[in-house]
Amino acid sequence: TATPTPTAVPTATVTATPAATLRKFDSQPLAVMVDNEAGARPQSGLTNADVVYEVLTEGGITRFMPVFGSKDSDIVGPVRSLRWYFASLAAEHNARLVHAGGYADAYELAMVLGISRMDDLQGTGIFWRVNRNQGAPWQNLYTSTTRSRALGNDAGWGQLSTLLFREQPPPGDALKNDISIVYSADYRVTYRYETATRSFLRFSSGRPHLDQTTGEQFAPQNVIVQLMDTWALRGDPEDRVDMELTGSGDAYYFRDGVVVKGTWHKPSLAARTDFLDNESRPMAFRPGQTWIQVVPISGSVRY
Repeated sequence: TATPTPTAVPTATVTATPAATLRKFDSQPLAVMVDNEAGARPQSGLTNADVVYEVLTEGGITRFMPVFGSKDSDIVGPVRSLRWYFASLAAEHNARLVHAGGYADAYELAMVLGISRMDDLQGTGIFWRVNRNQGAPWQNLYTSTTRSRALGNDAGWGQLSTLLFREQPPPGDALKNDISIVYSADYRVTYRYETATRSFLRFSSGRPHLDQTTGEQFAPQNVIVQLMDTWALRGDPEDRVDMELTGSGDAYYFRDGVVVKGTWHKPSLAARTDFLDNESRPMAFRPGQTWIQVVPISGSVRY
């Protein structure tokens, strides 16, 4: 049978396979560290990201890493510091990291993995501060992926990890309730499936989670819940966490109003994460935005 001609997307190409589609980009994706403390909301620019990670950082607080491949955002933020596990996740997409400072272990891993970075502490000229009634250096630092691309040395390619996409919904269990994810008492995420748009409306601590710039409620087409062994660093004054980013674990995939239970696999920090369905086959997601919720095993996931 003939292979259909892929639909053109900005700065991206699509490679067809018999099972699904792998999204690749002609320019290097950008991965931006974005704050998610209560005072940082609503954030700007996440609507245009292809993938958004949410991961626990310290004290029950999560942080975002949106990855921009097919679209740009003129304003993204508030921008925060880099943690080591985000460096490994950014490497899966060959993404350039955009952040404001970080810890030594994060810098070291980025160097080992060959990840390029644009750091506010280096005076790159891609950051600015705004008056949002928050004091420096927290929650008022912003950047632009457009400006980052103009000033950065583009590596010339990237892809959305091993995420595969296809229009046809997979067999799965129909959702009867909202998706509820609890990182901590103050960091609760809810997704409500909207049949008309085939997307998941996102709520943060019970309130619609909006983009500051567009006013739109975040509504990805796919939600991945990746359960991961996570623990508090003993004696750490900032109550930071560490996690077992490699190995394998349980995963839940939500698309088109159904849930598929599967597993994730990542053999090394330099490797990509494979998301497999309940028959150990690569999971295929609906074309569109994907939010990856990296949730501690001790956390709560209900649907």
